[in-house]
Amino acid sequence: MRFDVNRLNDPDIKSKFFDSFKRNINCRVLTNNAISENSNLFGVLSKCAVQVVGKVPPRKPHQYSDDPSVVKLSAERKSLQQECRLTGTCDRSDLRKRINHLKRSIKKRLKSINEAAASAWQM
Repeated sequence: MRFDVNRLNDPDIKSKFFDSFKRNINCRVLTNNAISENSNLFGVLSKCAVQVVGKVPPRKPHQYSDDPSVVKLSAERKSLQQECRLTGTCDRSDLRKRINHLKRSIKKRLKSINEAAASAWQM
């Protein structure tokens, strides 16, 4: 998630952000666990940033397709990625190879769909 930090150049927005952060940091629950405390701090910071500063839209639009072959390849790729994350073995090269092959196949299929749509539009 990216925030519109350029808005912090405005003194009013900057003071709103700091006031909101101070208010939310004071009313949070303290814990003895450093990891959860760090997570809570970043959660408060993120919440304040979303409320006051706002998010920046993604740089690239996400590709979406309801084509059955793309959906099937994508589901297979997601299951392999999850298997790769859950596998405790040191050598995941075969899984990574299959995942990358599926990614390239998805890109090729999306490209062919876009080209077909463009050629149909020109006619």
